[in-house]
Amino acid sequence: MQTPRIASLRALYATVGVAILLVALLTPFLAEGVTLVREEYAEVTLLVIFLSAGYVARASYLREAERAKSQIADLERGRRTLEERLDEAFRYIGRLNVQIQEIEGIFTRINKYPETRNEKRKALRFLAEKILNVVAADWVFVRIVDRERIRTLAEHWATRDPAAARPNVSNTELVNRTTPQAYTVVESSQDSFSINTYCVLPGPVERRHRIIVEAIANQAEMLFLIFSSEYYKERGNATRD
Repeated sequence: MQTPRIASLRALYATVGVAILLVALLTPFLAEGVTLVREEYAEVTLLVIFLSAGYVARASYLREAERAKSQIADLERGRRTLEERLDEAFRYIGRLNVQIQEIEGIFTRINKYPETRNEKRKALRFLAEKILNVVAADWVFVRIVDRERIRTLAEHWATRDPAAARPNVSNTELVNRTTPQAYTVVESSQDSFSINTYCVLPGPVERRHRIIVEAIANQAEMLFLIFSSEYYKERGNATRD
């Protein structure tokens, strides 16, 4: 789409071009009425004036045309950038929907509290696998630690690669928050008891993913506390009897 300025310059350039052609044809007749200078000089002067006007008009037109091309190129780049942002937004929404489904699965699939050690291990394995479904990490190490005695109460290591090496992280490092910088540790946020659940992952983890992992850690800790409670054990035994 042409701007009004470019259209005006194009019309002016065309007009000057036609005028120069007419002057070139009519110069002998136009110079006949000039008495101050010789006829030949008058013809040359008129031609120079109109050619100069044509050059100025052409230069102005080309300059505005280049400016318009630059603006069009900027608009095209802006359009492409906007399209890329929209595509990224749609991809992000898609990933977010997947994560929401994973979160729903975390809290709806466990519809029965663990009553045996085997069920407790299965629940912990299930939660660790859900972390890998949310975070694009090669592995995750979930460990429940007694902070007072620095003792492991339960743990599970889940990995995408069976040949991967298990990370060497001590309970002291987890409790004192001195794990190597190559790892990211997300711990449960409950402070009511002397135990904590730690989720160790390789490399950095995005904040939105850390929030989900923290919720999973809290879920794992809650299941462990329920399994370890004397009231729940007695209730389970009475039901089986």
